[in-house]
Amino acid sequence: MRVWVLIASIAVTAVVLSCGTASAAGPVRFPAGPVGPFDYAAGQFCAFPVHEQTVANNETVKLFFDADFNLARVMVNGRLVVRYTNRASGRHVTLNASGPATTYLNPDGSGRTVARGITTDVMTDSGPVVAYGKAVTPFTVNRTLPTRITGRSVSICGLLG
Repeated sequence: MRVWVLIASIAVTAVVLSCGTASAAGPVRFPAGPVGPFDYAAGQFCAFPVHEQTVANNETVKLFFDADFNLARVMVNGRLVVRYTNRASGRHVTLNASGPATTYLNPDGSGRTVARGITTDVMTDSGPVVAYGKAVTPFTVNRTLPTRITGRSVSICGLLG
């Protein structure tokens, strides 16, 4: 499960709230929908250009609101398979990224995303990795903080290099 999918899911919240469907009594559920494809120039994701394509996406997003109808938690689970291609060499890898992941939001806009299982596009100081285990990514309103991974991680760029 890709962490940025959770961030995109949060953006959908504005639409949900404007429709008046949010309820403190239970979650709002909807399919995650199509994501990508994405093309990254050399240096944006890896040292070489990368194409990212969703192969299968059967994820569901659940939005949880507090008693004042503020978004408090976003859960994403379901099957997600992603293919990464080194556009310079043609080498590719297909990864199961089925998570699940939960983003916890604080009233000030900060929070943390907790991904369990298999998670792709986890950004670390050494570049993007696929995490096997638990990956916790805290964030503030202005920036994402370093991810802590409990378990094994493998460089996506290394798989494509």
